[in-house]
Amino acid sequence: MKFDFSEKPPAGAMVRGMVLMFVGNILTAWVLANNSIAWMNDMPGETSTLLFGFMGGFFTWLGFFLPQDLSRMAWENKSGKLFLINTVYHFLALQIVAGILSQWR
Repeated sequence: MKFDFSEKPPAGAMVRGMVLMFVGNILTAWVLANNSIAWMNDMPGETSTLLFGFMGGFFTWLGFFLPQDLSRMAWENKSGKLFLINTVYHFLALQIVAGILSQWR
C-alpha cells in the first residue's frame, strides 16, 4: 500500500481507530449471531450448532465482506495479493466468531 513507515500517526488517531474497530466488531458479532439463528431456524432436523455457525459466517462473508473486498480491488486499484489477504482475514475472523457464538448458549 506504499505507506511511509517513518511517519507515525498521532496517538489520538490510534485510539479513535481502536474504538471504532471495537464498535464495528461488536456490530459484526451481533449481525452474525442473528444470521446464525436464521440458519438454525431454516435447517430442519438435528444439525450441529457448528454447522449453523459456519453457514452464518460463510454467508455473512459472501454477502457483505467479499463484495466490499472486490470493490476495493476494482475501484481503489488494490492488488490481487492485498485482496486475497483481506478477504481470507475477513473469512477466518467471521468463522472464529461464528464458532464461538454457535457454542455459546
